[in-house]
Amino acid sequence: MHLKFVPAMAGLALMTSCSVSNVKSTATVIKDCTGTYLRINKEDYQVCNADILKNHQQGSTVSATYRKVQKCPELDGRIVCAMYHEKAGNIRIHSIN
Repeated sequence: MHLKFVPAMAGLALMTSCSVSNVKSTATVIKDCTGTYLRINKEDYQVCNADILKNHQQGSTVSATYRKVQKCPELDGRIVCAMYHEKAGNIRIHSIN
């Protein structure tokens, strides 16, 4: 009888864990040959829509509204340098102030 509820509970947990919300934070712009990142709380997040930061210089501080995402289709198949840049994840920026 208890096993009937397992799929329902798993589905509910999956739906709530996949919900995303926008976050606003002050961040530092990091640019190198591997891509564009925002450094937030000492962790670098690769920016999927990096074109939104094209007018911001390396090291500048911005206030960004963003959300964490699993995948960046914009970065698929993109050739970058051989350097490794450790990142905490990917983000998609909604606005920059």
